[in-house]
Amino acid sequence: MSAAMPRAPGDDSTAAVPSSNQLLDTAASPPLAQGGFRRRASLPPSRARRVYRACFVTTPPPNRLAFIVLLFVLLYAGQGLCAGSVVGDQDDKMSGVAAAAAYVHYCDDASPATPPGCVHKLVVNITLDDSILVGSVLETEVTVTHALHQSLFPLGAAADAAGTDATSLQVSLPPITVAMRRGAVQVRYELNYLRTFPAALRDDVQVLRTAMSCDDGVTRCPSYKSMTGALVPAPLGLCCLCTGVECALTSDLCNASMRGDFCFRSGAAGIVCVQDEGITYDGWSVGSSSLFYTLHLSASGKGIAPTALQLTTDTPEVQDGASVLQLLQTSGSSPGEANAKVDIAGRVLFVPSTEPSSNSSGSSSNSYVRDDDPAEWLLLPAPFVSVSGNDCDRVGVSADYIYSLSSITQCNAQKGSCVRHQLADYRAEDLAEIAQGFGGRYIAASLGTFTRQMMGEQGFLLDAVQRTGGAKLRWTVNADELELKALPVHGALGAVEFVSGTGILQVTVQNENAYAGLYYIAVGHCQRARALSCDGDGVTQECLQTALVAGANASALFRFSMVSDQADEVGSIASCTVVLRDAAAGPLASKNVSWTVEHTTTTPVPSLPKAEQCGRCGFSGLSCLLRTVCEWQILVWTAMAVAIVWAPYTVLACWRIVRDFGAKGLSYLR
Repeated sequence: MSAAMPRAPGDDSTAAVPSSNQLLDTAASPPLAQGGFRRRASLPPSRARRVYRACFVTTPPPNRLAFIVLLFVLLYAGQGLCAGSVVGDQDDKMSGVAAAAAYVHYCDDASPATPPGCVHKLVVNITLDDSILVGSVLETEVTVTHALHQSLFPLGAAADAAGTDATSLQVSLPPITVAMRRGAVQVRYELNYLRTFPAALRDDVQVLRTAMSCDDGVTRCPSYKSMTGALVPAPLGLCCLCTGVECALTSDLCNASMRGDFCFRSGAAGIVCVQDEGITYDGWSVGSSSLFYTLHLSASGKGIAPTALQLTTDTPEVQDGASVLQLLQTSGSSPGEANAKVDIAGRVLFVPSTEPSSNSSGSSSNSYVRDDDPAEWLLLPAPFVSVSGNDCDRVGVSADYIYSLSSITQCNAQKGSCVRHQLADYRAEDLAEIAQGFGGRYIAASLGTFTRQMMGEQGFLLDAVQRTGGAKLRWTVNADELELKALPVHGALGAVEFVSGTGILQVTVQNENAYAGLYYIAVGHCQRARALSCDGDGVTQECLQTALVAGANASALFRFSMVSDQADEVGSIASCTVVLRDAAAGPLASKNVSWTVEHTTTTPVPSLPKAEQCGRCGFSGLSCLLRTVCEWQILVWTAMAVAIVWAPYTVLACWRIVRDFGAKGLSYLR
């Protein structure tokens, strides 16, 4: 801002009040900065008046047409057509679905969201609320008609939130319609691949042909793939010998163990084998959750370029020409609060493998299972799964681990003691619960509406929900062509006094509002004095200054230089009327001030060039033109007076000439 900007409250500097161009940039607000201020400065005092809004409802005439007209008038009045603009905190709201708050700032290269090549920018903060939404798609629009201009005071003038309001000027702008469409919301979980898992790993006992040897040269366990992916062909398994020492301790123990399957029935030794059963699954760890959706914004209005922007939660900022759209907050709630059935973060997702695989028996097991059907997916808590394969009774326990266990321990254990709680078991348990009318706990189709998505090499699991709990976005657009108009606010005219010995007339203006106020101070109807350094002299025209005063009951001091040109007026009484007007030129207060003309105020000042003096008079100020002796203007006035006086005689003479020629013509024809 210029050095002539009004000082902050408490500054008693004698700096001149800024011109209108210093208050609002001409590019950003031509009506407010150029047309509005200067037109008002040239109006005579009698022309300035306040415009009041009022609604009158009269008794309709007794006919149907008048009744219909009255009905429409009442309908529009009920919608607030006759009410004044309510600014408040500059929020433009629509039925609780979307709310917008607009601000005007200077374009600053340091700002992360600034349209290129602008002087002023309009920043619109929009809040979406889908708490009452029915359906998955949110469509709404909001109209922006007001803003807070926050670039009129020097930087640092607002030290806190209250100061920010006090240095913000309320302005109106042409309606800008902002339409938004938020697509379906999905809770997205990042997937990290673990490994393949069999539906189940089952143990089995193979009876050997010998009693005292673990290798009869014929019997072998099924081949399998180790955890490293290497094929292990025909392993020997866990050897269980049938000796008296091992079985004579208690027959009950032997009968309850896997050894009992062959010791007391065949008398031969045996081996414990494990093999895959069912289909093969790909295992994925489920990461933390985040919301994913697409947001489209379109805006139109006078003074801005038509805008169409689209972003997603993956790309929270997009720019197109003079507009920037940012997603500041994707959600106001957790996935559980966003109407998701369950938060599956931290679980393990099992999806049927897309590549047909063979189990230990050699038969293909995945050819009939769809990998894109959530009814075939399982979501298990992470503690149920052994990623390393070295945990008994967990999903993913490996054949490597079982074959590494002590043969004595496993032979004396019950059948299936280390291979319980497999994927097939959880699936069967869930299907039984669903068949009885209860919800499943592990089958994905029972836990949500899931789909999978690949973005490059990264996989995601998506769960469709209806609500986000609220989102916040910011739209920034070039505001250089916007027509900004300051809203009128109330103010008070404080002390008005002439400072003896200085020729200065001091006027104090107090702003009684929370926000800053734009006022006009007019000095007019002066006698034996005139004002300097303004468009008017206070005698034939008002001397007008624009006053920008901070809010929160702040006051500001403004000065007018007054002179008396006639030396013989020393000791006489000079007087002027000071009028305070709001931004709409409506009078707020007025005071008369008088003082005794002193030598210090009667010192002749350098006269203005005659052409400029005549220009100040204006063509209609005939008395000023005669007093200043403006030859060309007086000559034009004289010519106009002569033309007006002689116009009737000229018309009469022309009419007589035409009549005579007509009579002679008729005589000649006869």
